[in-house]
Amino acid sequence: MRWRYFFVYIHSMNENQSALLVTSIPPSACKAGVAKLTTTTAIASFERSGFRVLSLGRPGEKAGLGHFPTVGFREASSPGMFSLRYGPAFGDLLSAIGGEDIGAVVNADIYMVQSNILDVLDTASNTILVARRVDVEHLGGEVIGVYRRGIDGIFFSRNTVSEIREDADLACFQLGAPYWDVVLPVAASFHHRLRFIPAPFLCHPIHEAKWNEADYRLLRTQAVKAIISHAEKYRHRSQNADAFLTGLERRLRVTKPRSALRREKQIAEYMGHWLSQFETPAVPELEVDLSDPVIRSSAQHLFAHSVEGLSLARLLDSPELSWPAAVRVAFRAFRRSFRSHRRAQRIERQIRLESSANSSRS
Repeated sequence: MRWRYFFVYIHSMNENQSALLVTSIPPSACKAGVAKLTTTTAIASFERSGFRVLSLGRPGEKAGLGHFPTVGFREASSPGMFSLRYGPAFGDLLSAIGGEDIGAVVNADIYMVQSNILDVLDTASNTILVARRVDVEHLGGEVIGVYRRGIDGIFFSRNTVSEIREDADLACFQLGAPYWDVVLPVAASFHHRLRFIPAPFLCHPIHEAKWNEADYRLLRTQAVKAIISHAEKYRHRSQNADAFLTGLERRLRVTKPRSALRREKQIAEYMGHWLSQFETPAVPELEVDLSDPVIRSSAQHLFAHSVEGLSLARLLDSPELSWPAAVRVAFRAFRRSFRSHRRAQRIERQIRLESSANSSRS
């Protein structure tokens, strides 16, 4: 069965609930069409997991109150680095969480699989959970893969937002713009226990990127400056901040970048490597509902692939092989698979011809 969209019943929320999820619903999601259907389903998934939802808009941006009646809407006070593009700045997003016991920031086009995440956060101490998304063709459709260049959801236990919120160089990053999804979890790891929720937990219908190369380069420069400054500020108070800088200094001594741009790129790459160490172990106390209809449907698409196709995909994604070597091995495997497929076609044709001939004789 091919389901294009899933509509989930939005239940009435408990007024006493203190779990706030902050997002940003763009005006384009208020128009009838794919974006609105995706956003409606995403909001329902947040609420099914026990969150109440608040949408922050850029200063002066039109709110979608009439289109999403269960969502609270508020205007951000800071324009961030780009006043007319992207979502609100994280200073405003984290200020909205404020004194809440538990809080989260998640993109508005993300579908969250139902789980006991509120119970995990409620019993956790000094912990921040983050999750990478699974890109899909559409909700319940073909799986594209896990997006590993950043995160799409960050979940705070009690009193864990202040260090990021109070650093102006971090607070200016914006939801929907590049590099918030790297710099924020790196900074969080200096102060609290950072844990990755394994996929599948967040699903994202893939779409064309809304940022451009110039913005990406600018934000990479800002991310590198901000994270080094933050680490140096807390180096003597945070073991992880000191370890981050020590590892970075060692790496730069070995690589000896010959230009400021090359140095910047190597630091940005190191930030990604730093985060990877927190991806294991998983969060065993988190119970994700794998019978969720979106996940179940996408899994059916995934298991429809041939073993050859999945093997080739895994091979090309392997970090152990250099790209030229991977291409050569993949080409040989593809050639073998193609020949096997052609042989199977010839045999099928021969069987059909023989069957047809036997039918004619009878």
